Amino acid sequence: MNLDIAFSDHRMAKETLRELGGVIAAIHAVSNDDELCFWTFIWYISTNHSSILSVDLDPDLQDQCDAILQQAQLPNVTMRPSPRGE
Repeated sequence: MNLDIAFSDHRMAKETLRELGGVIAAIHAVSNDDELCFWTFIWYISTNHSSILSVDLDPDLQDQCDAILQQAQLPNVTMRPSPRGE
């Protein structure tokens, strides 16, 4: 599945997507490295919402992602299905 489909209102409620946007914003508040922020978000999803996707990262990259997540003020994310039922 493509990331754009995994994170769409076809699969998740818009409220859940807003909360995930808050996770992205919290990650970017800690780091301005776009690639590292991307992998940190993917790692966050993999470790907290593995039903969406999972990833195995290089240990050094995983450590960097973990450090960002520890510093970030992450919002709560409640996974809700799309009301479209797809």
